[in-house]
Amino acid sequence: MTLLAIIATERDYSILERHWPYFKMTGWSILGCGTEDLKTRWPEPVTRLDTGKVGVIHNAAGSVIFGLVEQELDIWRYLLQHEEYDSVCVVEADNLFVRKPPQHQGGYMVTLLPNCAGDVFKTSEYFSTPRWADRETAWLLYIHGTAMFRAGDVEAMVSDRFPAWVCLKHEIPIVPTPNWSPSAQVANEQEWIRDAQDAIRRGAYCLHAVKTESQFNALKPMLPCP
Repeated sequence: MTLLAIIATERDYSILERHWPYFKMTGWSILGCGTEDLKTRWPEPVTRLDTGKVGVIHNAAGSVIFGLVEQELDIWRYLLQHEEYDSVCVVEADNLFVRKPPQHQGGYMVTLLPNCAGDVFKTSEYFSTPRWADRETAWLLYIHGTAMFRAGDVEAMVSDRFPAWVCLKHEIPIVPTPNWSPSAQVANEQEWIRDAQDAIRRGAYCLHAVKTESQFNALKPMLPCP
C-alpha cells in the first residue's frame, strides 16, 4: 500500500480543496504533512504529521522555505515506522494528479529537472515532486540523509535539491518518471499551459506547480472525472 504524503501550509487550503478529488483518485492513504503550529487545514480528516517549520531562510539559493529538508526526513521515518505501507509518494499542495498512477516500479521514482543554478548546487539534475520511494530506498534516503543533515550537507536547505544530492553522493539508483514541473525558462502562463498540456499527452500522471485557477481550468478538459 502506498502512503501519499502531502506537504502543505495554512495558506495552501484553497489549492488543497481544488486538488483534493485528484489526490483521492490515487486510492492511496493520505498523510497530511502540515506545519508545527497546527494551522494547516485539510478538506477532510486525515492522519497528520505536523512537523513543518514556519518561516524562510536566506542563503546562496535565495529565499528558501525553512525546514522542508527536515520535514522530508520525517516523512521517510514515518514510512519506516509503519509497516503497512510499502512506499511513500511525497507531493505538495500544488501537485495535480491527472491520471491514476501506475504500479510502483521499485526504487526511487522521481521527476527530473536540469540544474540551471550554476555552482550553487552539486548535482546536474534535481528532483521535483512527486518523489516516490519504496521502503528499501526510503531507508537508504533516511539513513544517509539524516547523517548529511546533521553534518550540514543540505544543499542550501532546498528540499528538491537535497534528495538528488543524497542519491548522487551515496549511489542510490533513481527511476525517472514522465511527470512534469515547469521549466525555469517558462516566460508566461500561456507557455506554462502549453507545456503542461503537452506533458499530459506524453503520459505524465502528475503535474507540479498548478497554482492558479486559470491554470487548472486550462487543464480541466484533459482531466478524468475523479
